[in-house]
Amino acid sequence: SLGFVQEGFQVKLANDIEDVCIQTYKYNHPELPTDKVVTGDIRELVKHLADYVDKEAWEDVDVVTGGPPCQGFSEANRQRVIDDPRNELYKYFVRAVEIIAPKIVVMENVKGMLKVADQVVEDYECLRIHRGEKVYSYKVKYQILNSLDFSVAQSRERLIYIAVRNDVTEEKGVRPEDVFERIKETCEGNRTFVLMDALHDIKPLEAPRIKN
Repeated sequence: SLGFVQEGFQVKLANDIEDVCIQTYKYNHPELPTDKVVTGDIRELVKHLADYVDKEAWEDVDVVTGGPPCQGFSEANRQRVIDDPRNELYKYFVRAVEIIAPKIVVMENVKGMLKVADQVVEDYECLRIHRGEKVYSYKVKYQILNSLDFSVAQSRERLIYIAVRNDVTEEKGVRPEDVFERIKETCEGNRTFVLMDALHDIKPLEAPRIKN
């Protein structure tokens, strides 16, 4: 969301279950009111979304973005099944999308989730959201992106899903595959950096000479 803010977006609501993550988020988003940074379980949050964002404002939400934990898809875990209880949080993320019906969805996850990526796409593309006489649906694409290609001094691969609402595609001609193509184009020619580049101005740390 920090990247979105840097591009002119305004965060309406943020959620995490870990207090330390909330503190970091508040530090990076001092403009966001404290009551809009919610510490808690997303499974409970989706039941009471109207308490945090007025229903009338849902139509103005352009993007829902996040990275629901999916430990069952980690590379360290050999049992990669879609119904692993540790993976259910992404389904609540999808539920939040169903409630809010944003124009765009960006979901980040571990590379190991690639094993069931098509099933996740199916979950999104099965959504049919009724808003008055309109029925919204989504088209979804996914790709592995590496932070190294964005001039970050770290090789970090992540699976990124981008979903675009049907009316946005019809009216604006924007498809998720077009967004990924644009990302690829903007990364061409980017400089690559290594850890030494990130740490070059940090003073050397000398070993202590005093016993204990």
